[in-house]
Amino acid sequence: MSIVKITDKKHCAVCNKHGGVLICNGCRLTFCSKHVIKHRQELAYKLEDVMHEHDLIRQDIEQSSNEYSHLRKIDKWEKESIKKIQIAAETARVDLREILDKSKRRLIKKSHHINSNLNSSWKSDDFSENDLV
Repeated sequence: MSIVKITDKKHCAVCNKHGGVLICNGCRLTFCSKHVIKHRQELAYKLEDVMHEHDLIRQDIEQSSNEYSHLRKIDKWEKESIKKIQIAAETARVDLREILDKSKRRLIKKSHHINSNLNSSWKSDDFSENDLV
């Protein structure tokens, strides 16, 4: 412990009077007994502000976690929708194939009938210009 001479006393950073009794380790300023309490109150307010900012950031992070939950819901909806579309497309393909096959069979049947009539007319020599138009 060192003995402080009166001439070594520092001035208070707030009121500039002799009698500074505390040197703040943070800001390195000297304060008198009256202003050291005020300095601590100011530090307490600043700490409260930092804590408040921390709470806001934490809330933002938690909210972003909820946003990820919504993103997962959208991903699920997308996959389910794609699956439904794929099923509908396959059903449409099957239905179209049936319609095309049915039309094709009908055309083949009519084509055979026409071919049969043409061959019959050819063999029996029973046709005229009016049949060819």
